[in-house]
Parts: sequence; C-alpha cells; structure tokens
Amino acid sequence: MISRPIITKSVLLSAALFSIGVQAQFKQTPLPYSYNAFPNVIDAETMETHYTKHAAGYVSKLNAAIANTPLEKQSMEAILANISSLSTEIRNNAGGHYNHELYWKMLNAGNPISMSENLKNEIIKEFGSIEGLKSKMAKASADQFGSGWVWLIVSPEKKLLVTSTPNQDNPLMDVVPVRGIPIIGIDVWEHAYYLKYKNKRADYFDAVFNILNWQEISSRFKDALGTNSEEWESLEKFHEVMAATFHPVEKGNYSPLKLRAGELAKRAKELQNSDIPSSQNKTKLKASIQKLIMQTDLLEKRVKAKAKDAELKSLITNTHNIFHEIMGLCKEK
Repeated sequence: MISRPIITKSVLLSAALFSIGVQAQFKQTPLPYSYNAFPNVIDAETMETHYTKHAAGYVSKLNAAIANTPLEKQSMEAILANISSLSTEIRNNAGGHYNHELYWKMLNAGNPISMSENLKNEIIKEFGSIEGLKSKMAKASADQFGSGWVWLIVSPEKKLLVTSTPNQDNPLMDVVPVRGIPIIGIDVWEHAYYLKYKNKRADYFDAVFNILNWQEISSRFKDALGTNSEEWESLEKFHEVMAATFHPVEKGNYSPLKLRAGELAKRAKELQNSDIPSSQNKTKLKASIQKLIMQTDLLEKRVKAKAKDAELKSLITNTHNIFHEIMGLCKEK
C-alpha cells in the first residue's frame, strides 16, 4: 500500500489574549495529572517548574514572535515543516512548545496500559522486543550530547525509527537529518531530571520509559500510519516518487532523480486536477500544490539542462519541503 497523507490531531488551539496584549494562537494544554502524580519518577517541584516556567516560556515567546504575521494563521505542523526559512527564535520556541505538549501526553498517571497489538508487532519486527526498543532509545539518550530529545518516529516509509535531536528541534522540522511523525518524545534536557537524578540521565530515562502512556502512543502510531485518513490517491502517487528520488539524493545517489524528474513533475500536475478530500482546506492546499508544480517543473528543466548535483540537491530539497507543507495542511481539521 502506498503511503497516505497523514492526518493527526493538531495542537492548534483557540486564540486567547495574554496579559501582555499579544494575540495568542497557541496555548498550553492543562496537565492531565497533578504535579506530584509520579513521586517515584519525577518529583513535584521538577514537574511544576518544567510546566509553569520552561514550557510556559516557550509558548509565550512563540506567540510574541509570530504576532501580526501570517504565521498566526498556520498550524504548528505547517510552521515546523518550513522552520528553515524562519528565525532561530521561532525555531526554538515552536519546537519547545510542540515537544512539551507531546511530552506531557507520554506519561501515564493511571494503571498500566498495554500497547496495541499492531504497535507491539511492529516494535518486535524492528527492534526484536520492547526491551530492544528501550535499549535503542536509552543509547540515543546517552549519546545525545548536551540538551535535546529522544524520539520514536514513523518514517515517511512507515517504518519505526529511533532518533534524537538537539535543543528543541524535532522530527517534523525540515532542518533535521531524519524526519518523521513522532509517536514518543522524551525530554533529556537537564531541567527535566536534574533535581532528582543529578547527572544520572540514564536512570531518569529508564524511569520515564516505565511510565509511558502506551494508549496515547498506540493512538499516535495508528494516526501516523494514516488509518483514520481519507485516501487521496494522487498524493499517494506523488509521495511514492518523492520518496524514491529524494532519499537517494540524501545518500549521494542522483540517478533516480535524473531518471524520474519528469514523472515527479507529472505527479504534481495530477494533484492539481485531483479530488481533494472534503475534510481538507482546499484553498490552502491548492496554493501549496501550485508551488509544488512550479518547483517540480523547474527541477525537471534543470535536470534536462544537466545542472550540477549541488543545484539539483537544493531543488529536490525545496520540493520535499513543499510536499511536507502539504502534508502539514492535511493534518489541519
């Protein structure tokens, strides 16, 4: 089955006025548990400071940075998909807000919850066992130099991958080497654990992994696979060619791109004439599809002109970014 457009729950929330007078697009979701819900894993002081100071600071600064700009009307996913074109301030604070909103949902304050059979089977397939996944993520946590995050993601090819990012970057951003849909995100900044664990990040990671909310993670896995999405066949076909040309270029292989640039341009035009699913924002999608057509046309022309590989890499990367912009719009509800 060719990949489908991924439609997940958006973190876009209703507008609210902050006391400083900035029109806010984003806001914190209330914690689904008390600050002292995990006394043996995360102490109450750390939880409260983490939520009310660190996480609150990210969303406040993000809203101030995007005030009175077109970004106020964009979803979080659309902002992250084009983060390379935005300021470092927006990159840090948009990432910080998205990452923490996900992190709170990762923790289960109730009775132990089993993961779905589909997720369990996929974890066993990719990592051998749940312990294999834990070991892989623990190593990524230990290897992450300085502050950052450890992720379990669903790649564009629908595979589970463990990755990590520095600072407040995440796998939805167009600046990270490994992109995908996060289904687990664990904060490994010192402010997340230092009061209780001091410098023992490994102990913190082990404890947090043992209270993961597998119901939430299973739901995110299902969404990332596109189980709840409407089928958009033309986008599936474009994605197939996109993946087959862009990813080889990342590894220095330009042959698939040079052979299939015309097909990529053709698939982009088919999108313009296709039936966009009724649940989608057709106005925004049509504008992004037009950008995609222009970009793929230019790419095809430069391939025919035998442009240098460096130029082709830049053009296919821009094409890939516009594609992810469309995918981000598909998540808006």
